[in-house]
Amino acid sequence: MTKARRLGVLTPVLYAVDPVIHTLTFEYVEGPSVKDVFLGIGSTGVFQERLTDIATQIGDAIGKLHDGGLVHGDLTTSNMLIRNGTNKLVLIDFGLSFTSTLPEDKAVDLYVLERALISMHSSCGNVMDLILAAYKKSSKQWSSTLNKLAQGTAVSVVLSLALKFTASYVCTTLISFIVFLLVGDELQCDKGAASEQWLDEPPFEKSVKDFDLMQWKKVVKDLGSLCCDGFCILQL
Repeated sequence: MTKARRLGVLTPVLYAVDPVIHTLTFEYVEGPSVKDVFLGIGSTGVFQERLTDIATQIGDAIGKLHDGGLVHGDLTTSNMLIRNGTNKLVLIDFGLSFTSTLPEDKAVDLYVLERALISMHSSCGNVMDLILAAYKKSSKQWSSTLNKLAQGTAVSVVLSLALKFTASYVCTTLISFIVFLLVGDELQCDKGAASEQWLDEPPFEKSVKDFDLMQWKKVVKDLGSLCCDGFCILQL
């Protein structure tokens, strides 16, 4: 926090450090979090003018941090306060912060904030665009950072689509491991080895108590074959 203040970013003042009882004493900042302000849109009449002001302060503060080689590490609206009386932005919780000049690290900082805004503050519209516009004005190194942010966003979209397709197979892969422990070499793990009988005659039409050990073993083997199909698809 001390380094952030030297860079011109408002943070709580550190009053004391006690190495014996391992405590830090900070200034208490009176005012709501940006999270509460943004969530109050509509119910408390927060208008575009105030959103623009807060977004501009956020982008300006992050730009100063990044140009000074400081990455916050946890940029969420819960870690931003609006000081009563002055309406100035105060950044808190630098527990995950670190020094870095890499554009990748700075881009991750912005990406964390972007995801927080999307998940918690979708009603705020283009607030991230406003933040990035202010960031570009504040940071002299914005170009490389925003290029990395754009690349990371594109990759995240591809991964998201891939995960939607493969999520169910993650579970089946874990199950297949258990199946191998149960039936060992008796299981034939070839692509397309799923039993047609499993598909045509689901074994669970009968009650559990009607199944003997051999029937359950057959069920487990067929389930394992299905799991292997899923695992093969993941390898494609």
